[in-house]
Amino acid sequence: MQPAEYPLWVWILFFSIVLAALFVDIGIVNRKSHEPSRKETFTWSVVWVSLALAFNGFVFYQFGVSQAKLFLTGYIIELSLSVDNLFVFLLIFTFFKVPKKYQHRVLFWGIMGALFMRMAMIFAGAELVEGDDTIALVGETGMRLAQVIAGQTRPAVQAENRLAAGSEAVGNHAIAIDIDLESLVWLHFTPH
Repeated sequence: MQPAEYPLWVWILFFSIVLAALFVDIGIVNRKSHEPSRKETFTWSVVWVSLALAFNGFVFYQFGVSQAKLFLTGYIIELSLSVDNLFVFLLIFTFFKVPKKYQHRVLFWGIMGALFMRMAMIFAGAELVEGDDTIALVGETGMRLAQVIAGQTRPAVQAENRLAAGSEAVGNHAIAIDIDLESLVWLHFTPH
């Protein structure tokens, strides 16, 4: 599947809608902490789902049925996963005895904090992988370890091959192997 490239105005529109929705949610509707009624909760759920479906209509009109299906599929998956998360939030709020009138505010700022932390980690990880071959070495080592644990490779054979070769090329560097890898691998990966 090819990634879809969208014009800048689409991204500006999307983030404008998201920011406007966040402002309405926390700046107008929930400016003062209150305990929402079932009717209010249901009404706002319908509003947010309708907004997502309207955006899906925009995607369909602007970019076609395949992109609209992708958005709708992703939205339904995220919606179902968020329902699962609500049970976890309910347990946390119950455990910490968060009053109902403050739960929305705590949840909102918790989600915002998680989004910013996730964004920071994605950018930091991309920068690390882009700029340093050491991260590639760690990633390759982790993948090989996973293969050994899954039983897809035999560590002793790999160790013998590496010892015979004398070095392992990783990225733009070669790392000399000076230790008895076979003994080290069997020490850590065979049951005693």
